[in-house]
Amino acid sequence: MNDLTSILAAADTYLQREWVKAVALPSFGVAAAGVGYLLRRMIEKRGPIEEIELLAKVANLKSQLAKDGTNISELRSFQAQALGKEAAAAITTAQRYAETASQLSGNARQVDRDPAFDNAITQGEMNDVSYRKADQADDELSEAIRFLQEHGIGNSEDLQRSQIAWKSYCEAELSREARIWEGGSIRPLMINLKREALTRERIATLAWNELDPDSPELVVEPRKTPRNLLEHIEPQIPKVRVHEILGSPSVVAGNTWIYRFLETQVEVTFEHDIVRDVVVALIHGQVYAGTSADDSVTIPLGRLTLADVMEIGNVEVEYRWSNRTKEVYVHGRSGPPGAWTEYCYGALHVFSGAGRLQDTGFLWNDELNQLISDPKTVLINWMALPGTSEMPAFYWFIK
Repeated sequence: MNDLTSILAAADTYLQREWVKAVALPSFGVAAAGVGYLLRRMIEKRGPIEEIELLAKVANLKSQLAKDGTNISELRSFQAQALGKEAAAAITTAQRYAETASQLSGNARQVDRDPAFDNAITQGEMNDVSYRKADQADDELSEAIRFLQEHGIGNSEDLQRSQIAWKSYCEAELSREARIWEGGSIRPLMINLKREALTRERIATLAWNELDPDSPELVVEPRKTPRNLLEHIEPQIPKVRVHEILGSPSVVAGNTWIYRFLETQVEVTFEHDIVRDVVVALIHGQVYAGTSADDSVTIPLGRLTLADVMEIGNVEVEYRWSNRTKEVYVHGRSGPPGAWTEYCYGALHVFSGAGRLQDTGFLWNDELNQLISDPKTVLINWMALPGTSEMPAFYWFIK
């Protein structure tokens, strides 16, 4: 028991050092695999007599625990009382983190074990899957940071500085990985896998809440879109109000804030720190049953068709296209004269590279300038509250 106490006390002292928290723990992802290998080698080298003696000791310990009516949970409780809550929490957290980081460290070399690659046959398909997985990890990291800021866990400025430093480190590691695989067709795959592994290790680091058992558990699952989103986020409200309601955006692109939710990607464009346009784009396979762009529309986005929108009245179907997209949409107004509320509904079809935007399709006659498809078959995949009569543009490529 004295030896165990000495070891745990040494571990406690070691874990309390700031440089260990910042440097050593993230290294466990590599070290844990090596430790596991050494342990296996030690077991393999044991002779039959040593192994029998070890099993006898385990059997005696089990028998003694049963005799005393003690279980593992009670032993852990005793450990916490004997060592103090912080020391015990540090050891438990370090062990859990080491296990998590150990799994992460092997991801880049175990593509064949990842079910996400089951249907990827060609090198190009594997590259695409790895890119999507790395982007998903990026989204989860953004959500983790937002969660920490929202719950006031740690100092926000320290977190920001730490994140900037981590990004520089990540870029350097990816450049190093790129040089290793330079000239090979597998290069994009390995870079993406490294980016995902580094990002998930960063998430695991952020999940370690400075030994505070009262901190809320870090949640990185995508948030659901607020059902009353368009009742509160609309043209003419100030940017600070958007931040109060939705928190920090997932991505900032110029004067547009992008929020990635479970069912939608919401884009809020500002002009002089005032909301100009709000666009809600539907994620493929999802349904959003929140407030619609027009109060009279009650059918959820994801089931809403062009025919449903045309029933609003006083709307015309318009068409626009680009080298990569074609789109039909309606643009109307609701409300009393002099206090109009502009709204838009659209079905945007992307010829290639649509990302996660909900699929839709239609046929349009350019000569007659009219829709050929039945409006009941044209699924609406975005809606908007524009600040002007101009049609809003949005980032239709959803990662």
